[in-house]
Amino acid sequence: MREAYYGRGAIAKQIRQMRALERNGSYREEEWDRDKMGYLWAFNGLDQLFDYVRQLDSGGLVLDIGAGTTKGIAEIAKSKLGQGLNFKATVLFRNPKIENGLGFKNTHITSAAVLRGVDSNSVSAILSLNAIAYTVGLPTVARKLDQVLVPGGVIKTTFRSKVLSTTPRAIEYGFQTHDSFSQTLKSLGYDVAILNEGLQRDLRRPQSAGAHEDVILAIKPGGDVDCIAADLLGRDSAVIDITKTIDGYY
Repeated sequence: MREAYYGRGAIAKQIRQMRALERNGSYREEEWDRDKMGYLWAFNGLDQLFDYVRQLDSGGLVLDIGAGTTKGIAEIAKSKLGQGLNFKATVLFRNPKIENGLGFKNTHITSAAVLRGVDSNSVSAILSLNAIAYTVGLPTVARKLDQVLVPGGVIKTTFRSKVLSTTPRAIEYGFQTHDSFSQTLKSLGYDVAILNEGLQRDLRRPQSAGAHEDVILAIKPGGDVDCIAADLLGRDSAVIDITKTIDGYY
């Protein structure tokens, strides 16, 4: 299995590489400094997911993994959309812009495979906009997310589609498809739903060259709120205005 190949040493090496890329400004600014609308566009909506989280008797902690400057998640936290919820983030690099976002007191400098500082069974929802998609050893990451999630907790993340994951840039930056991640979650009993968002985007933007991203939503077993992952993913999609184009993000 690929997990055996991507052991702790490989994961640690990749974390060092990704930190260096962030420190050197190798990413386009829009990739790590997205605003609220950029998040809603990429996740195909978050309104219904947050309503679900409010129903959980778990403290309402939302953790954004790989939050960049934390601008987007901070804007969500301050908006009506984030009312009644608590927001924290993880990043690999201590970008000074974080202080103007969620602030360093709400931001952990750690990787998805480690989640240092995040307690077990403490998180109601995990968001990750392409950040997990950079990670080798995705089964290890999936089990770490499971460790910190409460029963009934939810994960919503985006991955590059199979089309984009084979481009030269994707190979250079180490993009992964969701396959081993979603399969590991299923093996842990999660209800997993997958939306090939790229196909919808192509219909909205005919000039687009190919499918962009897959949106994954997974619900941990054991919760006391009756919800089906595919229904929740569909309701989020119904809320967002899918005809609106936000230039610069894709």
